[in-house]
Amino acid sequence: MLYMIVNPTSKSGKGVNIWEQLENGLNQNAMEYQTYFTTKEGGAKAAIKEILQSASLESLQKQEDLICVLGGDGTVNQTVSALRGYGHKDLPIAYLPTGSSNDLAKSLQLSSSPEEFLSRIKAMFVQCADTGLLTIPNGKKRAFCVSCGIGIDAAVCKEALDSKLKKVLNRIGLGKLTYAFIALKQLINAPVSGCDLILDDGVSRHFDRFLFGVTMVQPYEGGGIKMAPMADCHDGAFDILIVAGMKKWRVLYLLPLAFFGLHTKAKNIQFYRSTSVRIKTDAPLTVHTDGEFAGMRTEIALECKKDDLKYI
Repeated sequence: MLYMIVNPTSKSGKGVNIWEQLENGLNQNAMEYQTYFTTKEGGAKAAIKEILQSASLESLQKQEDLICVLGGDGTVNQTVSALRGYGHKDLPIAYLPTGSSNDLAKSLQLSSSPEEFLSRIKAMFVQCADTGLLTIPNGKKRAFCVSCGIGIDAAVCKEALDSKLKKVLNRIGLGKLTYAFIALKQLINAPVSGCDLILDDGVSRHFDRFLFGVTMVQPYEGGGIKMAPMADCHDGAFDILIVAGMKKWRVLYLLPLAFFGLHTKAKNIQFYRSTSVRIKTDAPLTVHTDGEFAGMRTEIALECKKDDLKYI
């Protein structure tokens, strides 16, 4: 049995077209499946709960049954977080990217072709990749597969979630430019703050005029921006980018360079590699996990989980 978690609104509604193509392929191959559409907020979490209640856990563990996800990075994030929350993080998933960003798929080299997806689930070859785990002071935890950001980076992701501009650009095949346009807007009113960064060496590093920080598992985020060119999702460590002490207008200059990973030598951009990180800021700043809003925070703690994501 294939348990299909489908986000029909991904890519401003174009995701449903990919699902229809896949559904035809499933029927032609006489493959048994059940469909769960994520039409409401938290739909992927609700789907996982229902699947775990109705499916045989033994069959899922043996890959006789399989959880499949059709959507963007956010849908995968919700699915992985739900599996972790219900104590089943070791269950593999099959992912068919249908979002406007698809940064996870880009890094893992997963095609958006339904035909290729069918070939993958027939082969049933399980691979592993690192994930991250965000913990906030009240003890709540959220998993992420691509990145966790705080500051302007996260504010851009938050606005993009419900952006009318994103929907318009998706219709003409330019959805990945959404983040660039919103970044220009966010920079105008972006707050700056003092920031303390504590890595796994225990040393505290202080930054004035902190604009944003990104903890990367994968090289890409924000629709193909090569934020951390050297990130390796198999090394058990984060690549961490800190932008501080920089005039806002310089971010506009660096953004086009970041699409190609050419921003790494710029002044006031610091890179670190660590298995864990704590970030403390003087003022509450927006936080995201894989583009999903994770609140306004003055303190976050993150831990890299080696080979924690199992995928087909």
